[in-house]
This record gives sequence, C-alpha cells and structure tokens, in this order.
Amino acid sequence: MANELLYQSTRLYINRAAIEKQTLHFLKLNEYLYGKSYLDAVSTLLSIEKNFGYSLFLLSKAAFIYSNKAIGPDLRKVVKSLLDRYGFSGRNVLSLGLVDMMDDSYELLSLRRNLLEFATSKKTDEITREIVCWQVGPISTTSSELSARLNALGSYSLFDAFAFIAIHHLNLDVLATLPLLPTTNGLIPDCLEKAWYALSESPVPDTGGYSDEDPEFEDLVFYRRSIAWLENRAVTRFRAIADHLYTNVTARPLKPPLIEQLSQEYFAAIEKVEDLASERDGFALDLSKYNNSSAGGFTRTLALAHLVTSASKTNPISTPTLLKVMDRTRDVAILLTPAEIKEQFANPAKDAMHDYIVAALLSESIGTSAEKHKLRRVFQDLVLKEYDGNIIKLADFFRVNYPNIAGHLVHLCTEEFLVQLYFLIAEASDVFEKRAELLEWYGDHFGEPAFGDRARTIRLDQRLQKVRGEIDDTRLYVDPVRFGQWFEDNHHDEISSLLKGSFIDTADIDAFTDFGDFTTQRQPHVRLAAVLQSAFQEFCSNKRYGINSYLGRRIRHGTLSGFMVNAVEEIIKEDRFRAIRDNAQASAALATWVDIYRSQVDTWANDILHINDKQHSRGAISATIVDLSKIDIARSAMRMVQEQYHKHGVFTVVTQIIYEYCWRLLETDLSQIRPMIDRGHLSWGNVDQSRLVNACPEDLEACAMALCRALNARTNDVFRTVSSWFTKPVNLSPSAPISVLIEAVLEEVKGHFSDFKPTIVSLGIRDIELVGAVYHHMYDFLYAVIHNAARHGNRTGSIETELQLIPIDAAHQILYVGITSQIRPTDDIASVIEIIESRVAEVSEDAMIVEGNSGIKKIVRLPLDVEEITRTSFGSRDDTLTFAIEMKLARM
Repeated sequence: MANELLYQSTRLYINRAAIEKQTLHFLKLNEYLYGKSYLDAVSTLLSIEKNFGYSLFLLSKAAFIYSNKAIGPDLRKVVKSLLDRYGFSGRNVLSLGLVDMMDDSYELLSLRRNLLEFATSKKTDEITREIVCWQVGPISTTSSELSARLNALGSYSLFDAFAFIAIHHLNLDVLATLPLLPTTNGLIPDCLEKAWYALSESPVPDTGGYSDEDPEFEDLVFYRRSIAWLENRAVTRFRAIADHLYTNVTARPLKPPLIEQLSQEYFAAIEKVEDLASERDGFALDLSKYNNSSAGGFTRTLALAHLVTSASKTNPISTPTLLKVMDRTRDVAILLTPAEIKEQFANPAKDAMHDYIVAALLSESIGTSAEKHKLRRVFQDLVLKEYDGNIIKLADFFRVNYPNIAGHLVHLCTEEFLVQLYFLIAEASDVFEKRAELLEWYGDHFGEPAFGDRARTIRLDQRLQKVRGEIDDTRLYVDPVRFGQWFEDNHHDEISSLLKGSFIDTADIDAFTDFGDFTTQRQPHVRLAAVLQSAFQEFCSNKRYGINSYLGRRIRHGTLSGFMVNAVEEIIKEDRFRAIRDNAQASAALATWVDIYRSQVDTWANDILHINDKQHSRGAISATIVDLSKIDIARSAMRMVQEQYHKHGVFTVVTQIIYEYCWRLLETDLSQIRPMIDRGHLSWGNVDQSRLVNACPEDLEACAMALCRALNARTNDVFRTVSSWFTKPVNLSPSAPISVLIEAVLEEVKGHFSDFKPTIVSLGIRDIELVGAVYHHMYDFLYAVIHNAARHGNRTGSIETELQLIPIDAAHQILYVGITSQIRPTDDIASVIEIIESRVAEVSEDAMIVEGNSGIKKIVRLPLDVEEITRTSFGSRDDTLTFAIEMKLARM
C-alpha cells in the first residue's frame, strides 16, 4: 500500500498543474448541474473530454446526466455519443455498469450482485475486476483493497487516482487508520488539496425537498446516482454508511470500526426501532445527519438496518409500530438475517397481524416450503378471524393506514398463493375471481388502470373456459389463465420497461444465440429473451398448471405403466391363452418379452418423459429457448411480442403471444417424442411371433399366433394413444370461436337479468375462430350490445347473430358481425333511435370506462381505440335494432 501511494503521489506532483486545472473544470461542471443548466453542463463535459481525456470520474458525470429525465432528447444524444466513445453501446462493463446503476428500472441489489459475479468471472482482467468492485462499493477500508483499487484506477487515469486518494484521505481520513503506513503528510500537493476542498464543497443536486409523483423513494434514486458526487465530503460519508447497510445479508461484511463510527454519528438522533414509526413531515435527504421526520423510505431502511445490526439488545415492539416501520422501509427481508428478523420483531402479544408481517418477512428471507406454508397459515388465520374472511377488507385496512403494505399484499396474493388457502377459499374455481377482485381494487384505489385490465382478462378467460367445458385430459394442457396470471405478476414491469421505450433493433433479435454474461444480459433484446426463457421454463416446469403437472398425472404417478403394462397383461390373462401360461417354456418366452416391455415403459416413465433438468438428464423436453431446434422460434416470438405490443399498447397481448409461442417451442420436443414412441413400438412394443411360436410345442402354435396377434393389436392401440398424449390441444386461449364468445356473454347477462330468455337465431357462416387480442375487443362489443338488449329490449324476444367474411385483398378480410334484437312491445322504434343517436353524439375520450357510460358510447368508440376495428354501425327494421361491427383480419 505504501509503495502504491508513493507512486501515485509522485505522479500527482509531476502533473499537479494539469490535475488542478481539470479539478476546476469539474467544479464548474458541478455548478452547472446544480443549477440545472444542462446545455452548459454538457458543453463543459465535452470540453473536459477534449482537453484532459478519459477518466472514470468524467464517465460518472456523463452517466449522471444521461440518467436525468429532465434533459431533452438532443442533449441526451450528445451525452450518449460520449458514452459510446467509452464502450457503452459496445457493452463495455464499466460504462454499462455506471449507467445501469443510475437507471431505476433495474432492481439495484440484484444488479450489483450481477456486476460482482461478472467481476469474479474469468472473462475479466484484474484491473477491470477492481474497477467493477469500486463501482459497486467505492469506499474501501482495508490496505489490500485500497492498494488494488488505487492501482486499477490509476491505470485508467491519474485524475481517478487523485480522486480516490482525496476521498479516502481528505474526505474520510481512512489512510490514517491503516497500520504500518508512514505519515501521509504531503501525500497530495498543496495546490491540489486546495482545489479538492473547493470541489468537495460543491452543492449536490436532488437532496432538497422532493416533489415528484413518488417522493418517498427519491432518496434511493439519489443513492443510485451518488457515485457521480463522491467528491462531496457529505456524499462520501453517506455512501460509506449506506453501502455497508444496504447489502444483501448473504454478502454483508463485518462492519469496520470507521464505518461503525460514521454510522453512530449519522444516526445519533435515533435510538430505537420504535422511532422509525413517527409521522413524516415531507421528504428530503440530509447528508450530514439522519432526520427522522423527513427521511424517505430508503434512508429509513438504512436506519432500521443500523439499529438492528448495532444494538446490543432489542426491545419488543407493538404491532402498530411494526406496521408503520414496514410501511416506511423496503427490502427488509433481504437486508436482515432470519435470526435478526425473529429477534427484532418478536410478537410477545401473539397478535395475528404481527404474526403475518413476521411470517411474510421470513418467507421471503428463507424461501423454504415450510416458511411459505407458515405464511399461508397465519394469513388465513388473520383474514378469517379479524377480517370476516374478506381479503379486500384487509387490503382496505392497509390502504387507509399503510398504503405500501397494501401493494405488498397484492404482490403476495398470486393465484399460486391463493389456491393453497384451503380454509379461506373453498373452491379452486373461486381463486381467479379473488385475484381479479384484488387487482381491480388496487387499480381503482391506486390509479393503476393496468391492474383493472388484468382483472378483466382473468374474468373473460374464466368465462370462456367455463363455456368450453371440462379440459380434455388426454392431451397436454397448460392452464392459460394461471400461466397468464403468473406471467403478469412476474414480468409486467420488465416488459413495460423494455417495450415502452425505443424500438429494439430486429437485427439484434435475429442475431441472438445465447444470454452471454453481464455485459450482454443488459441489452434490450437479451432482456426480452430472458423474459421468454423465464416464461417457457414456467410453462414447462410448473407442477400445478404447467407441462410438468400433466406429466405428473399422466406419466410419473403410475399412469403410464398402468396403462401400457396392464393392457398386455389383461390379454395374457384371458382364458383362451391359459395353455400358453401353463406351458413352462412358452410362459418363460412370453415373460421375457413382458419383462423387456415393462422395463422400457419404466425407463420412459422414470427417465425420458420428463422436463430435462439435473435430476432427469435424459428428459426429452428441454425448457431452454436457445436450443438449436428452438432458437428460430424464440426469435420469432421476440419480434412478434415487440410488434404487437407497440401496435396495441396493452400487456395482455404480450401474455397471449408468449403463451402461444411457448406451445410452438414445446412442439419442437413433442415432434421428437412422437417418433420416439413409434420407434419403441416397432423395436420392443410388438411380440416376435416366430420366437414365441418356436418356444411352444406344436399343439400350441396356433394359440401362440393368436396371442401374438391379440397382443400386437392391443399394443398398437396403446402406443398410438400414448403418442396422442403428446399433442397440442386444439382449443387454446388466447383464441376463441365467436360462438363461444356469444354463449359466454349470454350466460353472463342472464346472471344480471334472470328473466332474459331470448331465442337465438344464427345467420351467415357457422363460426370463426378469433386469435389474439381481437377476441377481447369482440367480447366488448358483444357484451355492450347484448347487455343493452336485455336491459332495454324484449327479454323473451329473438336475438339474431349474423357472421360474414368479406375478402378485401390477398392478405386480409373483413369480419362482419351483426346482432339484431327486438325492442319492448311498449316502446316506439323512432323514440328508441332518437335516444341512441343522442348517446352517439355524446361520445368522449372516457367512453371506454365502465362506470357512468352507456354501452352505445363504447361501441362507437371502438374504431377509434382499436386498430383492427374498421367500423361500427346501427340500424332499425320494424321493431328490431341491429348493431354491427366490422373487423379487419388476416386471411387464414
């Protein structure tokens, strides 16, 4: 360490004039940034690059500006060009890491873990490895780490070495605490010390009172970008504290004495966890000392971690206090050990709500099946005993008092969680409605319309599934509703983040072959591929509704063996073949074949007909999208997801496309399994007649031939049936025949109007299958028309449905759907038409909102809101009204 300091100090003395000038340029840059003069700031940034060259210090400033949403697109392009000169678009890990850590669309703890994993891989050299570790934790406290980081930074630029020494010597005085280090007097030239002190006193932007849409969490945004302001003494000290406390507990280092001293000084005003429950008075970040009244969620989390990890003893806290603390902090289950959670948040009063909060923390922290089971148990007890078995009632309690916990509740109550609440939800079919109710509630109360859309999709798919009847269990099946719900719960934010921005270059998609390392994993097309991979893995491996569920029922749990082996044993046991069984030689020959047959069936059941994983290395189904047989389909899925999302702008379209493409990916393996079954039939699934006959005396030859014919006929049927199991089912969401949609709507409307019993008359073509998002839009139309017919029309009259397909060119056709209903006998058609026309004239932008707007308005808005719908119209004849929709579809 001493030698490294001496070397870098010598360089500073030799180049002190240039370093001083560069420092003053950065001082001017900071002034522009604080004053939000971004044009001047970018101009100064480029001047520093031109006159002084590359440095990580410069790169951090560029990344800070690039991450600032206030700058315009033209300036942003200029800054990106600078970043690109240092490898940003080329996926250089250093520039990429700085930008990504300042981008709040990435979860910080997992991002830092990925960076460190990349740094420790063999793909990086020692200097790059140290720089990456510096980006994650820029404050060092040990001689070995300081020496390695200083050497690495000094190899990039002398200014980086200067900043690193100044931060640890002048801002923190770490060097003075190191053993066996000679005096540090004169380490930095006086002129540079003076310039540094001026730079370190630069005011830091974005620490005053927050006024954004979500000010409570703006302190985390500042923390993520604070590496660009490490020269500020207060920021240096804050980072030293925060980097230690905001760390995944599995990687938490021992707290050095210096960090403990800084933590005690910063959090001096707070003594116990209960203090974190006090009321808040606006939000601002005080870098010099912790201010409990204005601390945001991130800073309060640091305070909690400090109190828990520093306290020699803990005092029990009440349930209201625990709720307030959880509502005002974040990532607690990741930052504290299970032992710390149990000790700090013990429940002396045995309160049900207290038990639930602690169980939720431990379930997330430990992640075992036992902890998840305990969470479900205490959650059920809480809802049943204190909230009348009503989850929405619990959600309302959280919304009024602890709104952030309400968000956690919605995240927790996925279909997979709810389906196992056996005492709370008696019927499995009610799970979807409970989930839909919760999503709808959250969307309404928290201004998140996407949640309402998700609830609507769940309900629609459930109605369609109910109308279609029971699922055919003789073929592979993946529940589209459960899968879709899982996908939205786990990937909604990532897809929205990816696709709401710029368009992903299709050339990148076409060139995709693997996921690579950290430098490639952050590329948009690779992130999209990772979402597809995650979805396909779930599609295949989920044991409740995925392919694995089917394999469990059909293959592993004795079904395959029972079906295939019992079939041949039943033939052998027939009375007409008793003579073969009684003959020792013939029986032995037959038993040899049966043993081989059974052994091969068992091999299929135990080893082959599985998802390929560590336990089943011979599994015939690979849940990996980068397989040679799957990669083209994966690329096609990525292109389609992007195209349709930008076209429709709704997440449900993505869910539907992913579901369909998962089947296409699976088909690459199914197309190999079916021929394998056929080959098994030919190689060991038939009895060799000549061998069995040769083993029989002459008087049994005719019986042996009859047995062979009977066995081979049966195995022929058996193998054909097993092969059919590995076939995609015919009817899969997201498609629906119009006849099913009409039936679903009629059933739903009858639920609202018990005396609605129309006579249905079908005209035109018999039916047509709608695929993708368009079937949702058709449902909207049908529901609006039929609901109005029941509400205002003749409930026992006739309803005519007319379907027509009209070709318009080689690639497209128009689907015409007309619904004709009768008005009430007491109504006048002219008056009815006048009312309808008045509704049409009132159409506004909010007509698609359910509450407070008539179905007529929604129908009129459809062509304006949905690209595929070209026209809606209405007309009258005698005592009937006809509403029609025309939809542009691809020709099949």
